Amino acid sequence: MPWLHYCVKPVIPFKILFIVSGTFLEKSGCFFFREKKTDVSDLLTPPLGIAYLAAEARRAGHLVSAVYIGAAGEIEKKLSGAMRNFKPDVLGVTCLAGDADFTARLFAAAKRINPRVFTVCGGPHATVRPELYLCCPHTDAVVRGEGELTLRCLLEALGDEARLHSVKGLSFKNAGGAQVHNPRRPLVRRINSLAPPALDIYADMDFTGGPYKDFRSGFSPILGARGCPFHCAMCGTHSIWQHIFRSHSPDRVVREMKTAADRFGVHSFMFLDEIFTLDRRRTLRLCEKIQRAGEGQYRWFCQTRADCVDAAVLRALKAAGCVYVNFGIESASDRLLRVIKKGMTVKQNLSAVRLARRAGLKVSASFMIGLPTETPAETRMTAKLAKSRDFDYTGIASFIPFEGCELAADSGRTGRFLRSRRTGDRRKIWVPHGHTAAKLEAVYREVNAVRMRPAAL
Repeated sequence: MPWLHYCVKPVIPFKILFIVSGTFLEKSGCFFFREKKTDVSDLLTPPLGIAYLAAEARRAGHLVSAVYIGAAGEIEKKLSGAMRNFKPDVLGVTCLAGDADFTARLFAAAKRINPRVFTVCGGPHATVRPELYLCCPHTDAVVRGEGELTLRCLLEALGDEARLHSVKGLSFKNAGGAQVHNPRRPLVRRINSLAPPALDIYADMDFTGGPYKDFRSGFSPILGARGCPFHCAMCGTHSIWQHIFRSHSPDRVVREMKTAADRFGVHSFMFLDEIFTLDRRRTLRLCEKIQRAGEGQYRWFCQTRADCVDAAVLRALKAAGCVYVNFGIESASDRLLRVIKKGMTVKQNLSAVRLARRAGLKVSASFMIGLPTETPAETRMTAKLAKSRDFDYTGIASFIPFEGCELAADSGRTGRFLRSRRTGDRRKIWVPHGHTAAKLEAVYREVNAVRMRPAAL
């Protein structure tokens, strides 16, 4: 039965419970687990997107909380406890590709506990495939695209179907059970207007540790800018950011760093900007302000592209406390870099790595294997480069043509999907023609065995 049949318009403020799912963290690259506190110790950073949503909901007068659920087998126990203690009106979760089954089980359990709770999901995969998530009888709505303002407008309209039709960026089921997909919401032009992320919702979760052992404490994630103007064919982030770059002011970024240091005692930061140095002038100004405000106390990590750095920029990063810079090198094959429309060569990538080292920075690199049309020889080339002494840390992933990325359209012709034995029913793996899953996994394990260099410790 659609929620509108039994949902009377509640009294504001609402209570909103956000789910931090283990499936989301694993696929986001945050996969360093150890038993401690709420079982999320050694994760790289807490999820920042949920914290932004929570902050905007709180600004509107609502009450927010979060609970970590590591796997589908933990849903009943952890969800029932959190719902019993917090008594939420709304339950929200962020979804990546392959999360539909987990989300369906989560929302079904929530409705068993409280049939009146309103269930909503968002994130990259839900944005691309809202109809898939709404097919679940226990999903009430999907927030598509950038979610802060859509969630806020949804909460204002909750219980009034006529008003729900006017909420841009929202997909939902009407009183008759039919899916309704409202027009897309434009991006927020001035992201400085958004509330700073509510990282305090993770106060009972331990996110310390991770692979970068020389940082003094746990990380605080921080987002200085949103979006990427490039069109890499293996990337699907444009489903949210639409290839549009928008940045916070340097003063806003520094304020968030000072708040994290003063309130939480955190002096180590991971910038989640897709290309930290895209705007050269802004980067130099930001580094100057970080250096002045941190007085040598701030240490941080960022990621960028080889064609968006030069010697002066890299020296500025170092002077401002940057310890690691990550380059998305992807492959050791120039042919494959053209296939994925990276817009760079292997030579350019390695030249940027050398510049970063000369500036005194440690270098992290991201690689992909199993790309469309990739030959076994090219896979070995990439593995060899990833294991080289050029990098202090390397991360390698097997390509999966997630819906929303350009290469997904041709994935049926260039390879095949298989069910992963390791992740069960959470997601499939994709293998290009000419490869086997076992051989790709062997390369993955081989590179991961040396992913942290002694020089980085």
